[in-house]
Amino acid sequence: MRDFETLVQLVTDRIMSQLDDSIESSSTKRIYVMGHTTSELLSYFQKLDYSVTSTSQTADAICISELSLGTLSRVALMMPDTSEEQLLLDFLMAKKPVIVVKNQVEYSQGLKTCSYAMKKRILAFEEEWTRFGVDFIKIDATMKTKETSVKTKLLSVSNIEKAGIKTGEQVIISEDTLVTPLAKDYLREQQIELIYRRNEE
Repeated sequence: MRDFETLVQLVTDRIMSQLDDSIESSSTKRIYVMGHTTSELLSYFQKLDYSVTSTSQTADAICISELSLGTLSRVALMMPDTSEEQLLLDFLMAKKPVIVVKNQVEYSQGLKTCSYAMKKRILAFEEEWTRFGVDFIKIDATMKTKETSVKTKLLSVSNIEKAGIKTGEQVIISEDTLVTPLAKDYLREQQIELIYRRNEE
């Protein structure tokens, strides 16, 4: 009888957790990243309540982590040459957020060696992007991995958030803990490492 009650409670908790996850998932803002995604960048997204999406169709915002000089100039002139550049213009036309990681642009070294005239032109292109509504940000590269142990029979997105687990960190659970599908997606998107530990007798 006690085992049956435990099973009923576990099923009830799982259903309630899935409902909570569905509500959270529908209200979460999504950002699409063009370029490499670092743990520092993911941490920045978390502060803005963004989760990373792998498809631009579901994105509410775009982040360019490695902006090239070609893309900078063509978008500034509103003459896109690739599908991603067209996507950028579409987002800007729709007044959707576009973020550029300033300290990771591909042409940063060239700015130090090029002529004054070229540097002035490049900075003018950046200024044009700013007028279009683009935010240039700098990411701090100082972040340590933190481990958090969560004791639960069912790990959901709400459990993860309540535990205060942030992007790039690690969550430790027992080997018999069930993980909801939405929680698995959340862990992957936020690059949170899931570690299973055997229960101590």
